[in-house]
Amino acid sequence: MSARVLRLLLWLYPPAWRARYGEELDELVGSARAEQGTARIALDLVVAAGRERLRSAGLIGDGITTADRERGGVLLVLAAWSLFVLGGIGVEKASEQWQAAVTGAGRALPAHAFDLLVGAAVGGCLLTLAGITLALGSLRTFLRHGGWRRIRVPILRASALTLATGVALIPLMLWAQRLNVAQRNGHDTTYAVAIALFAALFALCLGAWTLAAVTTARQLDLTPQTLAAEKMLAAGVTAAMCVMTGATAVWWGALASRAPWFFTGTRPGSAGSVLPLNLVVPVVLMLLATVLGALGTRRSFAARHAEV
Repeated sequence: MSARVLRLLLWLYPPAWRARYGEELDELVGSARAEQGTARIALDLVVAAGRERLRSAGLIGDGITTADRERGGVLLVLAAWSLFVLGGIGVEKASEQWQAAVTGAGRALPAHAFDLLVGAAVGGCLLTLAGITLALGSLRTFLRHGGWRRIRVPILRASALTLATGVALIPLMLWAQRLNVAQRNGHDTTYAVAIALFAALFALCLGAWTLAAVTTARQLDLTPQTLAAEKMLAAGVTAAMCVMTGATAVWWGALASRAPWFFTGTRPGSAGSVLPLNLVVPVVLMLLATVLGALGTRRSFAARHAEV
């Protein structure tokens, strides 16, 4: 393994870990090179780096303070919410104009489920904003004491990705206005590829802001009262994700039984697949995010319980 590749892999580890164990790892890689292939060593380093990143953020492990475990659980919920937002946007895109596919009494159940989905989404956003607002005082103190230089890189990176996403969105919106519902839901291959590329860019942008938020929050000096309030808000966000996931499942099932043609964009009364990829993938993301949120909430509350 070349020195350049090793330096790149070491960069994946937390700075404090690199400063303490970097030289030892270099020696270990040198001795293991003769026994294992380069690909195996690189994979082991990447997996270990991910584990150390999670441990340093307080998301896993017990060798940290109770407050750090609580904070880590809250931050895991924040990361889960970002992933959930990505899936939720996909569901919103796939559900465009669904009301036109169902008429009469058959609309009641999916309509109630969809209204619950929207209401829980608003609630989750408000709880997230409340959590950010609670931390603003600590953030101001952090910035006054020179904290900007410690969070500058992830924030500038996220800002650049936001600008790129905004620029890419304009032609995509103009293009979508010239297409019908079926074409916007997978029947135009070129548009579908463009949407997939934009979704990847948006995911990178959202991930960058989540990383910036986690990096910043880890360094804030939060009072026990603020941290306790953040835990409650995180639990509320997790509850909102549970409600939204359940409401999405009910809406999907109701619409699949009453208007299966909606999912394929075919004429009313025709048969059609009720498992379109543009809906399956977002719902899987929502399910995964809900599980992560539950794990984060459990970790944040279990930390104080373990101390007692």
